[in-house]
Amino acid sequence: MNNEPHITETPLLEGMTTKPYGLPMMAGFWWSCVLATADEPKAVEAFRKETGLKLCFGVSPLERMIDKAAGRDKSIVVAWCDWVTRNVWGEEEPQGKGPVSTDSTDETQIMDTNSNINEASDIDLLDKKLRKLKKRKRKLRARAKLQLDSLQGEMNAICDKLGRIRSYQLRVKNEEIEENRRNRFRMVLRMHAEGKPLQLMGKAMGVTRERARQILFHAERINRIHPL
Repeated sequence: MNNEPHITETPLLEGMTTKPYGLPMMAGFWWSCVLATADEPKAVEAFRKETGLKLCFGVSPLERMIDKAAGRDKSIVVAWCDWVTRNVWGEEEPQGKGPVSTDSTDETQIMDTNSNINEASDIDLLDKKLRKLKKRKRKLRARAKLQLDSLQGEMNAICDKLGRIRSYQLRVKNEEIEENRRNRFRMVLRMHAEGKPLQLMGKAMGVTRERARQILFHAERINRIHPL
């Protein structure tokens, strides 16, 4: 922007129609407020509308020399400091009790600096809201923990039930396999006792003659230990 202010030197208090609150102890803070407000386009525009002055100085050395020779730079800086003191910082009362409160008649001249001050005044409200949110977060976390514990309990019960079912199915299957094995051994022993050859035994079981011989061997050995 062409209207961007260029204030680089602390203005003299001589010539100011207002007396900033808290000087000289708060002089540094007051000057920082003056410089910070000069960076706010809304504040600069409000100053121009109220005073008719343009807060903009020459950027080049030649332009600065012209401003200094004409006395224009100091007069505008003094007017700017007066405006900031009245509208932002606050004036000192004659008794020195505190800053004079100033009310602007034009709401469009409310600056971002004032908005920041208002936000700072709401710290207690924000802290209270933050505490409520943290409390709500703890409640939600505790509720979620209870739900997770309940869900984990249901999952454990289902896993136990599945384990029992699978164990039962495996036991039944093993019993069926063992029963089929014993039936085959009984059949082989009966056919052997009847004097039937191994080839006929294998044909009856659907295996080869050699496999029938192996089954007969295992059946005779088991029958000696645990009679079938």
